[in-house]
Amino acid sequence: MQTVSRRTFIKNLGCLTVGLPLLNACGELIANPVMQDQLPGSLKRFPDIDAWLEVLEDNRIRVFTGKIELGQGITTVIRQIAAEELNASLHQVEVVTSDTERTPDEGYTAGSGSVKGSAMAVRFAAAAARHKLLEIASEKSGISIENLELEQGVISDRTGSVQIAMSDLLRGKKWETEVKPTVPLKAPSDYKYVGLAIPRMQIQQIVRGEPFYVHDLDFDGMLHARICRPPSYNSKLMDDVLPKLNPDLDVVRNGNFLAVVGQKEYEVIRGVVELRARIQWDAPSALPDADSLKDDLPEMSDVEEQVERSGTPDSVGQRFSGTFFKPYVMHGSIGPACGVAHYDGEKYTIWTHSQGVYPLRSALASMLSVDPSAVHVIGLPGAGCFGHNCSDDAAADAAVLARQYPGRHIRVQWSREEEHQWEALG
Repeated sequence: MQTVSRRTFIKNLGCLTVGLPLLNACGELIANPVMQDQLPGSLKRFPDIDAWLEVLEDNRIRVFTGKIELGQGITTVIRQIAAEELNASLHQVEVVTSDTERTPDEGYTAGSGSVKGSAMAVRFAAAAARHKLLEIASEKSGISIENLELEQGVISDRTGSVQIAMSDLLRGKKWETEVKPTVPLKAPSDYKYVGLAIPRMQIQQIVRGEPFYVHDLDFDGMLHARICRPPSYNSKLMDDVLPKLNPDLDVVRNGNFLAVVGQKEYEVIRGVVELRARIQWDAPSALPDADSLKDDLPEMSDVEEQVERSGTPDSVGQRFSGTFFKPYVMHGSIGPACGVAHYDGEKYTIWTHSQGVYPLRSALASMLSVDPSAVHVIGLPGAGCFGHNCSDDAAADAAVLARQYPGRHIRVQWSREEEHQWEALG
């Protein structure tokens, strides 16, 4: 029996039905759109090369993307594309993802738009950077651009008599150059990396169990926290005086927000269980019975929306009517949410696996009543999802608690029970 790989199986599904649509959908990646009249993706809002890449002192390239790595492999894709346009090796390229103080604001990582929006922006920026490097080298050496080439971070002439490292050309200076839609792109016939199955560099890190996910973060003196959730929405805490727990644990209350904080995570988990058993919430509102949900939902709704209205009803034609019902659907994120926060008395730093670090920064600034510049959000890999998981909520929990412990890192880990009860159901 012949063994067929997943890649071979998909390739053999059919050239006409699968191959041609994919070629149209990904045409930007393999074509050479020199005649394009506008910049692709996020370059429209951030046309400067400086927003997308820099050359480091050791002659490596650092690339910036506002998208976050959620397991879809965008880090590897962007490394391939940048290395391709700059004629560099993959190991010469470092990719920085989703950081409100380093990367462009590319909104949310969603809708399978990371390649179209961000990777294409990096492609054009890298091509413009290559052209700029050759231009600077031409001015310094007196050799025409046509007789220069960039390879592995070194610009040389055809004879090899002139060799200049790209880091020596820039010497830490900014590019101060806007990308033009007509920038010459590398010909597909010359590709070395794009279109190939490149192994993800992070796989070894993950397999070895090395720190990689936001859940793996560990700082000196870091405190662990768990939230003591109410039984339902709109519940209010009835206790004026909270019970005492283990002397090593703190109970933090902010209105109906209740948390247990301590240095050892397992003790914190046990503390939440004990606290939950010793406090009282007011009578929670009962959820509708599952069997009558489709009848109860219309009664609960107070917003009526017309989806579409077009054309003229045919008075002669046949009329159809129907009722359509969709129950609540849980996203069921595989990995429960996690967030880490630090407050130094003036500024908040948040580590999160949010799908949108800039929208999260705005929301946190509003919640904390501070200017957005006082909130630094750093995206790290974590549990992704199709829809919306609780990553933003865990980050918000951590930020609220960080204010209570200036100078200490606070790590908030949600439980699967919390995820299932408090996630944004579809």
